[in-house]
Amino acid sequence: MTIDALLALPALEALELVAGKAGAGQHFSTVAVVTGLDAAMPSGAFALATAQAIEHCALEALVQGLHAQGAAGLGIWSRGAGSISQAARRQADALSFPLVALPASCEVNEVQRIALCGLVEYQGALLRQAEHLHGSKALLEGQYRNAFLEDLLRNNVKAETEIHNRANLFGWDFSEGGQVAIVDINNIKRYYTKNLDLQTNARLEACAQTIFDASIQAMRQVFPQAKHYRQSDTIAFILPAPRQEQELLRAGLHKVFAAVQKKLAGAVPFTIIMGVGEYFGNIKDIHHSYTQARASIDLAYQLERYDCVLFYDSLGIYRLLYTTAGSEESREFYAQYIPPIVEHDKRYKSDLLLTLQAITRCGWNLKSAGDMLFIHYNTVKYRFSRICEVTGLDLRDHEQRLAIEIALKLYMIGNHQWL
Repeated sequence: MTIDALLALPALEALELVAGKAGAGQHFSTVAVVTGLDAAMPSGAFALATAQAIEHCALEALVQGLHAQGAAGLGIWSRGAGSISQAARRQADALSFPLVALPASCEVNEVQRIALCGLVEYQGALLRQAEHLHGSKALLEGQYRNAFLEDLLRNNVKAETEIHNRANLFGWDFSEGGQVAIVDINNIKRYYTKNLDLQTNARLEACAQTIFDASIQAMRQVFPQAKHYRQSDTIAFILPAPRQEQELLRAGLHKVFAAVQKKLAGAVPFTIIMGVGEYFGNIKDIHHSYTQARASIDLAYQLERYDCVLFYDSLGIYRLLYTTAGSEESREFYAQYIPPIVEHDKRYKSDLLLTLQAITRCGWNLKSAGDMLFIHYNTVKYRFSRICEVTGLDLRDHEQRLAIEIALKLYMIGNHQWL
C-alpha cells in the first residue's frame, strides 16, 4: 500500500502531506509508533511520532534517522501543518521522504489502527486480484505468509492488532500465543562459505531441501497447526499450543525429531539440531521464543552437541552462562584458568584442554575420562597432574574444581568456533 493510498482513506482525510511528496508513491508494509530518536524502526514502516517524541529530539534528526532505517514515511502529531519547521520540510523534500501532518484532534493510536486495517484490506485485495488475473494465489499468498512470519519472528510487527489482522488473512489463530522450534542443519554453513562449483552447490541445496521437506512433513503430522518459515540453513516453526499442553508438546517434538532422523538416515550426509524456545502467551512476544531457540542451537554448536533436541528451559547452568559469556567479567574470570592450558597445548602439542573437558564431563572420574578419550588411565592421571601444575590449582579441592569447570564452560561458550 502506498502513502498516497493511505491518505486517500476516508477515515484519514484530515491528514495532510506537507513535504517529501516525490516519495508518496512508495509502499509501506506496516505502521509503527516511534517514541524517540534512538527507537528501532522496521524497514518499510510508516512511522507515527507522538508529541512527546518530537519534544525530545529535533524533527530534522528524526526524519534523517528514520530514512536511514528504511522507513517509508513519517506522520507527525501537530497543531497544524504550519507548526512543522521549514528545515524539516526541506530535508524531507531532499530525501523524497513523505512527511504527513496529523491534526491535534487525531489520536496517534487510532490513526495506527485505521492505517493497519487499510493495509490488511489492501493485501487481501491483492490476493483476490492475483487469483482472478493470473491464477497465482498460492504463490502470492506464500510470499505474504513468509513476509508475515519473518516480521513476527524478527519483532518487526509492533501492534498486536496488526498481527491478528494479518493472521486472519490466512485463517490462522494466534490468540493463545505459542512457541518456536528451529531445525538447523549441522555445519552446512562450512560448505556455503567456500567457493564450490555449481554442481556441488546444487547437491547441497538438494540436501537442504530434503531435510526441510522431511521436517515439515513430520511436524505437520504431529502439529497440524504449525506454521513454518525457511532460511538458508534453518527452518523455524511457530507452534500455537496453549500453556497447559506444554508436556504434550515436548513429547511431540521428540517424536518429530525421531521421525526426521529416521527419514534422513542414509539419505543425506548431515545431521540436525532442534532448538526450542519457551512458550509465550501473547503472540506479540513470540520473537523472544525465536531468540531462545536460536540461542539453544548456538550453545549446541559451541559445546559440540549435535543431532539432538535442546529446550531452552532445560539448559540449566548453560542458560545462565550464555547470557554472561561475552562480558568483560566473564573473560577476566576464565583468563585466570584456561589460557595457561591453551598455551601449554600450543607449545608442547599436548591435549590438556581436551582432557580437562573429558574429565569434567565424566564428573571428575579419571577412569571414565580415559575410556571416553580411548587412552590409558595412567595417561589421564599424568595429564591431570600437569593441568594442576600449569594452572597452579589443587583440583582435589571441590571449590577449585567448581571454579575451573565454570571457567571452562565460559571459555567454550565465548570462544569455540565451528565455522
